[in-house]
Amino acid sequence: MPLSTFNMPHAIIKTNKNLNDIECVNIFRYKNKGILPLDEFRCFLDVYKKQDLLIIKLNKATRSIITDKLKDAILDTAEKIADNLNCEIVSHNLEHTNTNIEFCDCYESVYPQKILTYNKESINNLEIGFGRGEFLINLAKQKPEEFFLGIEVYGKDFLFALNRCCNEKLNNVKLLNYDCNHVIDLFDNNSFDNIYVNFPEPWFKLYRIKHSIFNKITFQKITDKLKQNGFLHIVTDNYPFAVYSAIIGQFFSLKPLGKFFIETIDDFDTLYAKKWKRLNRTFYRLCLQKPFCSPKTTLKKFDFPLKLEKFEYKSKDLIFKILGIFENNSIDYKIIEIAIGNYLAQHVFFGLKDKTIFLLPQTNFIYTSDFCDALEKVIK
Repeated sequence: MPLSTFNMPHAIIKTNKNLNDIECVNIFRYKNKGILPLDEFRCFLDVYKKQDLLIIKLNKATRSIITDKLKDAILDTAEKIADNLNCEIVSHNLEHTNTNIEFCDCYESVYPQKILTYNKESINNLEIGFGRGEFLINLAKQKPEEFFLGIEVYGKDFLFALNRCCNEKLNNVKLLNYDCNHVIDLFDNNSFDNIYVNFPEPWFKLYRIKHSIFNKITFQKITDKLKQNGFLHIVTDNYPFAVYSAIIGQFFSLKPLGKFFIETIDDFDTLYAKKWKRLNRTFYRLCLQKPFCSPKTTLKKFDFPLKLEKFEYKSKDLIFKILGIFENNSIDYKIIEIAIGNYLAQHVFFGLKDKTIFLLPQTNFIYTSDFCDALEKVIK
């Protein structure tokens, strides 16, 4: 039995047959790859061959919440394909792990047309990268009169925190499972009194620095989302990153709350902090205040469907690039995968018919400024 190296939910079938031999499901094909819609879960499954293995794997671009119900649907689909090909599933990672998860009011979904609502006049707090939620949940319990919103890109940690929020019936917390580099644009400027970033990944390798939430573009957005006299709180165990944060904070005119930009702290209440404390690591904290008010901004919105004038655009700052056009001979439209935005481009699926793109159940993106600018370059 082959050992799986995939993290995303998947099943592996051993077969010498190819994608064209699969007749039991409606696969859209592009070259040697296929995508299979699961409309109920607003996601796609990737289907492709690797030597004598057929891989059926959840496509991560559609950003599905991975629940046991979704895993069951993937396994059921894989079993249908295996039966159709007279083969067997030789490996999968679709065992149940969160059977009792319920999406309570703490869960906040994100769709293209979604506008987040919260009381801008109240005390609002945002944690970016809340992990398993220890810090965010404890703070929300200590301050029930304030509103707390958390963003976490990793689904497993997100579900753990969501389950705890739901079990404790917190009514002043909302959680989003998305990439902060994009979702931060959903909020108005001057919205938050406090933004917390605890133990972010430093990403000090040059080719990875753009993925840090403290890249120049995202740090500017984070600063803009703070209210005047609001605070950006940063905790890290990486001293070079603390210095880097102080420098970029100065660049954007943030001021230290105390005499120094960086101070050391003895303890911090998160799972990973406790682990690192046992390893005798030092924790560094920055508390940076925003002394000014950012100008208001209004993002463009588009009414789909949209007619494309061209299928590709690239400049120094923007990109609109087709990654694949998937076809199914029995269906009268195609599915197009696009990279759109800046160097942190979003990967988005649209339906395509007669040079017109339209929203699918799996279409999931954020109206960021760079997304809108890139889209405007290619539509009529």
